[in-house]
Amino acid sequence: MRPKYLDENTIIHRYSPGEYKLYGLPVPKLNQVLGLVGSSLIGKSVVFDIFSRKVIPNLGRPENPPTWEEIFEYLKGSNDNMYNYFTRLVQDQVKVCVTQDSKIFARRGLRGIVGELLDSRDETGMKAKICSELGLNQILERNLVHMSSGEFQRFSIGLVAIQKAGVYIFEQPSNFLDVKQRHKAAQVIRSLSRPDSYVMVADNDLSVLGYVSDYICCLYGLRGAYGVVSLPLSVREGINVFLNGFVQIGNSEESPAYEVKKASNVHAEELEPVARYKYPSISITRGSFKLKLNEGEFTANQITVILGENGTGKSTFIQMLAGFLKPDTVVGSAIQMPKFCVSYKAQKIKPYFPLSVRDLLNQNFFDACQDPEFMLYVLEPLGIIDLMKRRVIDFIRGQVQRLALCLCLGKHADLFLIE
Repeated sequence: MRPKYLDENTIIHRYSPGEYKLYGLPVPKLNQVLGLVGSSLIGKSVVFDIFSRKVIPNLGRPENPPTWEEIFEYLKGSNDNMYNYFTRLVQDQVKVCVTQDSKIFARRGLRGIVGELLDSRDETGMKAKICSELGLNQILERNLVHMSSGEFQRFSIGLVAIQKAGVYIFEQPSNFLDVKQRHKAAQVIRSLSRPDSYVMVADNDLSVLGYVSDYICCLYGLRGAYGVVSLPLSVREGINVFLNGFVQIGNSEESPAYEVKKASNVHAEELEPVARYKYPSISITRGSFKLKLNEGEFTANQITVILGENGTGKSTFIQMLAGFLKPDTVVGSAIQMPKFCVSYKAQKIKPYFPLSVRDLLNQNFFDACQDPEFMLYVLEPLGIIDLMKRRVIDFIRGQVQRLALCLCLGKHADLFLIE
């Protein structure tokens, strides 16, 4: 399957006949930050693998891959920046640094103390400054295996930033970070843009991507089947293209795999809440952490957002509402903790289920899978229908999150708690 307006000769990489293929590449530029935006499984990681030389582009010929001479000949007619980038990359004139997640570190058997690992990679003498900006000073004595996801994300960004490299690649740097931490991380990433370096970022947080990028390329297509890279766009234009869901191709518009639904015209004040629930002033202590909450309330027919920095108690509060944790003290006997039938989606999820998505859904709620409304409003928008035959244990992080959200919304519950 391929888009009607593209020729097979424009394929940059294809894994095998009948599998995913990538059309085009973003244009890397010195002294500028390239931002990539697109839905999951559309090709952002493939692009970064090619730019870091983990994958050699085969020009759509997996059974008869081209030599680098053929690849350079192909690139000569495309763009000088692209040709120059790969010339430097192949001739080993440029060092590439890529952020890694904790799973990759674990697979490689990389362990140790945070401060010692940073010292071993500090090629710029900027360790102290970067640690201060990313809030790493408090965890310099900590072992990698004892770090939270947010701490590891900041460590990974810092580890890349203190090295001397010609290419810096950041994939989803805002994951697991709160608002303030994302802003600090974006500042660190922007500081790496120099006349002799390339910086590339892919992030689902458009505010972070808009702040850190000098220009943007959109990826669109059919998830897991093919991806197409747009021409370079200004930051504002690129984000609007992504949000509007259309890419201009010549004199026509091509609709990407993502789509933004229009909000309802019903105003919030026109909706009468079905029920109002109150919770009392409570406190709970977990180790050295203590959380105090003043009396509050929430209502049905509304979505309530809990906003705060990492480590301030958002998850603890949600787990108390879910009944997983009991508060140490409750102030005001007139108000008791409300009791609900709860559906809860945790922040961290590991896919252990060995069978298919269809088996998992049928095992949890067969009726919901047969409900046309559930399929229309949950399964289809989350892209679960395309994954029905896939084994859950093989899922990547984004697929796991979408499936977990589907499982949460598929249950009959009074209260949905989503982290």
